[in-house]
Amino acid sequence: SLCSLGKEGGGAGLTERTVVQEDPGQVGTGGWDFYTISPDDATQHANGGRACLAKERWSMDVKGFVAAPYGPGVAAVVHSRRTFGSGAERYVYHFYEVSNDSPQTVMKFVGNQLTAKDPKHQENVNDPKFLRNFCRVQAKAQALAVNFNRRVQGKSAWQISFVECYIYTLTEWGVWEDGTGSVLVEPFLEGRFVKWNSNAGYVKPSQAPRQAGAGAARNDIGLFGIGEDEEEDDSDTDSLDSVAPFRMPEGNIEPDHAPQAFSHFTHSITDGKDLVCDLQGVWNETDGFMLTDPVIHHASGKGKNGRTDRGKEGIKKFFETHKCNPLCKRLGLNIFAESMRV
Repeated sequence: SLCSLGKEGGGAGLTERTVVQEDPGQVGTGGWDFYTISPDDATQHANGGRACLAKERWSMDVKGFVAAPYGPGVAAVVHSRRTFGSGAERYVYHFYEVSNDSPQTVMKFVGNQLTAKDPKHQENVNDPKFLRNFCRVQAKAQALAVNFNRRVQGKSAWQISFVECYIYTLTEWGVWEDGTGSVLVEPFLEGRFVKWNSNAGYVKPSQAPRQAGAGAARNDIGLFGIGEDEEEDDSDTDSLDSVAPFRMPEGNIEPDHAPQAFSHFTHSITDGKDLVCDLQGVWNETDGFMLTDPVIHHASGKGKNGRTDRGKEGIKKFFETHKCNPLCKRLGLNIFAESMRV
């Protein structure tokens, strides 16, 4: 199963929080926590002190968090009280932006369904960096994916993208030590959730990916958490000079080649500093791969990008099981040259 694959290095030795599981297929069966949007401290609000103080995203341009807009007419956000899934480091909940200004009225959802990811372990609940670090790693993975897609210049079915994640700052006494904390929120991925590789050398057996919404069996529980500890230079995401072009006939390339080729590409384009892996999400022929929760191994050593960053050991494990496919060859990637860097 997806959960049995998991990640190496996430959550070992920590205290797992007690949560209640949602009934399968029943969104919000345990009720919703309602947070009124307010830029000020909400401890005096009539809504039990609950408020949403800010919505932010990581910006690769400024290398920091910037304000993100709410949907049109949004007055509050709601967070389901029961989880519908979990991974190595986080629990997954349903989440919406809503236009109603009171929790007593019928919920008027605005925009698409969202997913909130909260810390799975008690030690991380009050750590302000824990969830924010996930957003930075995912944003860097997306910047590398943009370079990959530009370089491939192929079918949309080969495209790699990572969903954008946001940090919502909420207030509620009794949940966080000082009454204020964060949740990570991103779009809900519709379709059959697949794990193409892991941070420990696992590779999904090669076969054509099943298209989301095309009769595939549903498996919407997909959360494999990562963390990180410090900043790193992201300038390498702007360079394309380290990969020489080579055009393999498109008839030899299958969509399932893309995730492994992308992981290989990230190591080459960053001159051996990074390798993005633990690629998981959904696929369809129009949008390609829509992924979430990547791991970035950093060659400087374990833990630069969190507990699931296995450093050179993780990079080595990737190349121990990686077999270059036609898309790697199209990109001019050389497994021998890459393995010599590890």
